Amino acid sequence: MSIERTQTRKTLGQRLAETPLPEAPDWAGSLPKLKAQPGKGQLLPRIWGLFRWYLEIKAVVDALNGKELWSLLASEGPGSTKHGDYDQKLRETPPILRKIVHAWWKSGPNLRKFRLANPKLSKDADSFWSRTPVELYWGDRGKAELLHTVLDEPGRTSYEEATRFFLLLITNPYANKLAGPCARCGNYYLKKRASQKVYCSRRCGNATTATNRTREQRRAERANKLHRAAKAAEKWATASTNLDWRQWVSRKEPDMSTKFLTRAVNKGELEPPVHR
Repeated sequence: MSIERTQTRKTLGQRLAETPLPEAPDWAGSLPKLKAQPGKGQLLPRIWGLFRWYLEIKAVVDALNGKELWSLLASEGPGSTKHGDYDQKLRETPPILRKIVHAWWKSGPNLRKFRLANPKLSKDADSFWSRTPVELYWGDRGKAELLHTVLDEPGRTSYEEATRFFLLLITNPYANKLAGPCARCGNYYLKKRASQKVYCSRRCGNATTATNRTREQRRAERANKLHRAAKAAEKWATASTNLDWRQWVSRKEPDMSTKFLTRAVNKGELEPPVHR
């Protein structure tokens, strides 16, 4: 890891500190009565934490893409070994997490079906969850907030990190917006609309469309070229000339070299003519 990256990277704790925190609302402390339902799309408040729902789901996206493994600990980052080798986890966690997420998608996503199909993973997720207790946040209102520390403590291994981010995903109301990989760049992303299922952005979609258009244009141009070459070769067959047919056709059609004609014959795209 470069020294520059280590110096310029902002920790999640710093990002959180720069974001104004709301006062504890009237419903604070009512965790047992409310829950997030991934896949339903409702924008529920983060009742057991100060961390913004959307930033949390973005942390999952960054982990899937191998960009960063967010945590609230300032000590966790490139070069850190306090909670295991961060650089190693950044390499190994994304493919494990992708496998888990795709298994979840395959289930419906349906957590009951997912649990039945993945008993060991479910058991490990339960075990990880039990080690990250709910804590009280003493705010400046009359009621306290409940803070779940599932994002606070990084996993000690790449598998634990993947489990941690999967738990963040399935407890987040934006979970239904996760999609990927993008057909062009391969990144995972958050959908801006329900129909956005192929490309992560207009840029990738437009670039693919432009590439396909260019490819089709080249195919059409080659087909036209081969058609003209075949017509010219037919004329050579009855022409009074001592030139090889490739040389003759190349003179009649200046945009065709003898090498182009030879390759076309070798590929079976063009039949060599017989002089009559």
